[in-house]
Amino acid sequence: MIRELFESLRESLDDLLPGRSRRLLEEKEETLEAILENMSEGVLATDLKCRVMFANPAARGILGVEGDELLQRPVPSPFEDFDLRRAVERCARVLQCEGGYAHAGETAVQVGLKHLPKFDDHRGGVLVLLRDLSEEQRLEANQQRFIANAAHELKTPITAILGATELLLTGEQDPGRQRRLLEDVRTEAVRMQRLSDTLLRLARVGAERREPHVRRTDPAGVAGEAVERMEPIAQGASVELRLEVRDRRPVLADPEHLEQALLVLLSNAVKHSPEGRRVLVWIDGGRIAVEDEGEGISPEELPRIFERFYKGPGSGGFGLGLSICRDLVEGMGGTVRVSSREGEGSTFEIELKEMDEDAQGTGR
Repeated sequence: MIRELFESLRESLDDLLPGRSRRLLEEKEETLEAILENMSEGVLATDLKCRVMFANPAARGILGVEGDELLQRPVPSPFEDFDLRRAVERCARVLQCEGGYAHAGETAVQVGLKHLPKFDDHRGGVLVLLRDLSEEQRLEANQQRFIANAAHELKTPITAILGATELLLTGEQDPGRQRRLLEDVRTEAVRMQRLSDTLLRLARVGAERREPHVRRTDPAGVAGEAVERMEPIAQGASVELRLEVRDRRPVLADPEHLEQALLVLLSNAVKHSPEGRRVLVWIDGGRIAVEDEGEGISPEELPRIFERFYKGPGSGGFGLGLSICRDLVEGMGGTVRVSSREGEGSTFEIELKEMDEDAQGTGR
C-alpha cells in the first residue's frame, strides 16, 4: 500500500505538495513511510468507493479521528463549508478533482485532490492532501500587528526629530534651548536605534543566522557577564540584580547565543519589575533561571508569549524578544519555559545539556 501510494504521490507532487515535502519524497524514497508519518501535511488515500485506505497522523489530527478508525471506512466530512466526502466521490467517479478551503471552528484547511490511476491494485483511487493553515493565519495576524507597532514606534521619534531640527535650523534659539532640542533629538534617535537593533537580532536568529558553535561552556561565567552588562540599566530602574550559583558545572552551549538569550530575559525582567524589587539569576547545573518580582503574566497570555510578533496587552516592545530567546536556546539543543503568577512575578528557565567535569573543550 505504501509503495503504491508513493508512486501516485510522485505523479502528483507538482500539483499538491509544497516544495519542502516534495523534496523529501524525491530525495528519501527509501524512508517513505517515516516521511509520511512525520509530514505536517495530512495525506489520505481512498479507493474508488471512497473508503480510506491510508491516513497519516497529520490527516487523522485534522479530521479529528484517532488511531486507525478511518481505515476501510467512508471519508469523513467534518468541515462546515466544504463537503469532503462529496468532493472525493466526484474525483473518483467523474475525475472532477476540485479542492478548496475548508473550516472547522477556528481551524482553516486547504484541501487538494488528485485522481490516482495506479492505486489499489490499479483500480484507482483518490489522493487527498490537507494543509492546516491556522498557524499560518495566526502568524500573518501577528506580523500585521508587528508592522503596525513598528510603524507607530517609528512615527513618534521621527516627528520629534523633525520638529526639533526645524526649530534648530531657524537659528533663533538661545544656547540653552538649542541644547535641550539636541538632547531631544538624541533621545528619539536612541529609540529608533532600539527598533533597528531588535530587527537585526531577529535577522541573525532567523533563516540567515549563524549556526551555533556548541561547546563546553561555563553557564555561571556567561550569566555573570550578562548580569554585568545589564547592571547599569537595572540601577537606572532601581532594581536589584543578583546572581546565585547553586551548582557550577559545564554545559553544552554556544556562549554568545546563551548570553544573548539571557540578555533578553534580563531586559524583560528589569522592565517589568517595580522600583525596589529584585531580579535573581540562579544557576543549578544545566538549569539557568531568571526570576523576577514583577507583575507576572496572565494565564491567557502564557501559551503565546514565545510566539514571534506576539505583543501582550500593555507589554511594550515589538513582540520579538522572547521568540528570539527561544530560537537561540533551541538552536543549542536546549529548552526554555516559563512559570508565572499575576502580581507575584515570573520565572524563565533555560535548560541545557550538562557535561562531565573532566570533559574536553573550552568555553567561557
